Amino acid sequence: MKRQSPFVVSVLATLAAALTAPEAALEAPPGFVVENAFPLAVFENPLQVVFLPDGRKLVADRRGTVDVILQDGTHVRNFIDLRDEVAGMLDLGLLGVAIDPDFASNRWVYFGYTVDPNEDGVDNDLHHFVRVARYQASLADTNAADYSSREVLIGATWPTGPPTLFTSHSVGSLRFGLDKSLLISVGDGGHFDTLDAGGLDPEGFGPGKTDPAEDMGAFRARSLNSMAGKILRIDKETGFGLDSNPYWDGVPTSDRSRVWTYGLRNAYRFSFRPGTGSTDPSAGNPGVIYAADVGWGKWEELCIIRQGGRNHGWPCWHGPEVHSGYVFVSETEAGNDSILCTEELNYENPTAESLPSLWIHHNEGAESYPPGWVSLAIIGGDFYTGTEYPEEYQGKYFFADYSWSWIRWVEVDVFNNIVDWGDFIEGASGPVDIESDPATGDLYYVAWGAKQVRRIRWEGISSSEGAEGRAGAPNGMSLSSYPNPFRRTALLNFELPAGGEASIRVYDAGGRLIRALAERRVYPAGHQALEWDGLDSAGRKAGPGVYFCRIEAGGRTESAKVTLR
Repeated sequence: MKRQSPFVVSVLATLAAALTAPEAALEAPPGFVVENAFPLAVFENPLQVVFLPDGRKLVADRRGTVDVILQDGTHVRNFIDLRDEVAGMLDLGLLGVAIDPDFASNRWVYFGYTVDPNEDGVDNDLHHFVRVARYQASLADTNAADYSSREVLIGATWPTGPPTLFTSHSVGSLRFGLDKSLLISVGDGGHFDTLDAGGLDPEGFGPGKTDPAEDMGAFRARSLNSMAGKILRIDKETGFGLDSNPYWDGVPTSDRSRVWTYGLRNAYRFSFRPGTGSTDPSAGNPGVIYAADVGWGKWEELCIIRQGGRNHGWPCWHGPEVHSGYVFVSETEAGNDSILCTEELNYENPTAESLPSLWIHHNEGAESYPPGWVSLAIIGGDFYTGTEYPEEYQGKYFFADYSWSWIRWVEVDVFNNIVDWGDFIEGASGPVDIESDPATGDLYYVAWGAKQVRRIRWEGISSSEGAEGRAGAPNGMSLSSYPNPFRRTALLNFELPAGGEASIRVYDAGGRLIRALAERRVYPAGHQALEWDGLDSAGRKAGPGVYFCRIEAGGRTESAKVTLR
């Protein structure tokens, strides 16, 4: 294999940073409760929670089992046990579960996992492949799968499944579009410890294994003749590609007929924006996808995929720039020059389809968009669809970082452009999955570090919980603001030692009155909250900068600094 300017990024520094990233204490905005959703259950390696139509939940374990949480919170072991065929090691295993949109009538559940090629229950093989299979819940016991109903949609044999030739970059999420087509994210199957243009895993190719034509490492993401490095779209009944897919070639079992979008490194978690897409599968519009693509060495990405047939750049593009190693590869092991990073790349101005919608640097927040954020292992999330959370969180997309254990949100407009963002949860203990409960809209997330599934619930603000600085004021009165900084609305939380009149005003850094939010308004004792929408007394938007909120009550005064972005 010939290369120019060999480029090797040591992933050890990234891994060391991930392992030593400080685990902050769990912090949530005032009024939110983050709780163990299933305190009666004990999990070993939970990776995903999914919701059945009747209120039961399924929790998938990396090793290959899925447990049931009943409506009363009790725990039933092993809805299904696939440990003999699942390679449940490191970043591999049973990674994706989906419930058929017609589950109430057909009882199908779908599983995406890395296959142990020996299927001997011992996870010591170095090379693997991806399988997507479905099983029905048993009629005799709906808390258990009917093993005789098994149907393999992708990867019945090694040559027919996407390759996974290292310890990561395998299958990811399984999600149903509005048209009931099944979409599946699959990693590039390559190495993260060095530049991989093929030739590193000769034992993974050949008769009965992966076709040697796919021996091109990360460049599998660019080849339409490989299912690796893609989001696939298939018919849920057959596993075939759909003729409304962008690369349909008339052969429903071909790799390219199943490809929806390509050029992804490891889009481990993705979801659909609610309210998008068509119910007609022939329209080729399952919905708008929000996919978090885990990066290498420098960047993490969020890709908003409005339609099929897009190239998201990997391995030629990485974050907002060309990849400084892969652009110099002159030949893959398989010798397919048409997929190299060549003349179609504009090194000065990246194409819109290659750029992600959001990119976060591994350690330089000033280079990120949004600025100030850092990430090491991005985890795609879900939209909050309920009405109980405060208005500032409604309709937002929530996502996470596994290594730094945060959960954050972005706001998007009707065209799926990011228009705002903010912090949410810190110290989330290694989040690996975020799901919205279809019944309540509440967000659940899998805290891998704590071996828990957690629910984020709005309880309102009480005097015993809330923002930094609320308690402990010497005169029994306090004032604080959340979020801080803010873009749209700041929630001013204040504590009054006794009932009576209070005035709350906003001043700029020069001491000029900007807005009187309350003048001699009567409040009871205890905790109260008031919103400032960032407008001045004339109804105009105040300019970005530092402001001071001041409360006067009972002859006492408290102030809090708040920053408007």
